[in-house]
Amino acid sequence: MPPNQLLRKLAVLVPAPRVNLVRYGGVLAPHSAVRAEVVPGREYEFTEELDESGKPTRKRKRYTWAKLLARVFKLDLESCAACGGKLRIIAAITSREAMTKILDHLGLPSDPPSIAPARGPPQESLDFDS
Repeated sequence: MPPNQLLRKLAVLVPAPRVNLVRYGGVLAPHSAVRAEVVPGREYEFTEELDESGKPTRKRKRYTWAKLLARVFKLDLESCAACGGKLRIIAAITSREAMTKILDHLGLPSDPPSIAPARGPPQESLDFDS
């Protein structure tokens, strides 16, 4: 087989960029009308309001960042480690000057760490004979 023909056959196997590699059809398709009845895992809160067809409107349940972090990393960010009480956000500090002032007061570093230089290549040969 000539090299050009081999490359053509291999190029066909490379997927197009930014395209999903798994495609679902029928009832599992993303916009199927009955997908919600078949696919488990979606939690909905039903409201009393009805749409034009008379069906109850669906509202997706939203998770807080703390609950998402607990699901992924097994971190409990909703309860205090010392007393076990419930934690809540009291402020979101976005000002760089305020963050620097708070970190300096607590004795923590307020400057980002310096970037270390790149390491050299690994040792290529080992001297076992000596």
